[in-house]
Amino acid sequence: MLFRSFDTTAKRYGQTYFSERLAAILPDLLLTQLLGLKIGFYTVRYFFLVLVSASVFLLGRRYYGTPVGLIALSWTLFLPWLYASLGGTYTAGFSIVYLLCAICCLFTPRRAVLLGHISTGFFLLLAVNSYPGVAPVAALIALPWLLLNSSKGLGWVLRHGFTVGIGILASYLVLAIIYRQMMPG
Repeated sequence: MLFRSFDTTAKRYGQTYFSERLAAILPDLLLTQLLGLKIGFYTVRYFFLVLVSASVFLLGRRYYGTPVGLIALSWTLFLPWLYASLGGTYTAGFSIVYLLCAICCLFTPRRAVLLGHISTGFFLLLAVNSYPGVAPVAALIALPWLLLNSSKGLGWVLRHGFTVGIGILASYLVLAIIYRQMMPG
């Protein structure tokens, strides 16, 4: 539970791999300080379950309609590994949620493509920051996106790929600024 003693751990060990996982540390740190340890911990998990639910439902509804979105949502909510990964203090659960949010934002309707792709980059960096082992999975998301959008031309794909990069850079800068403020010394 790094979020419980971030200051002490950061002072003792300095800049380490574990102290840099701000995308997983910050939600717990903020809400446990605000609401107390137990309520804050469960509130964060509930919020992340809502994010997963919304992402899965929106993806299913966007491509196959509301009934499929509801079936996908109910299937997701009955997956024990989701609760196991979010119920503990290890950061992989956060990474799963951020990755599903990134996928949902990547496959956006036409009216919100630019914002969707910037949000995709933002969530991708949060996913990799929470658990770097998800990076190969995140890279695999590009293949179906390229297949779905290849008919729009290379210029369109490069422009929108660049907007995903802008989201990654923006997320990185936000986390870097926060990290500098949090680290002692």
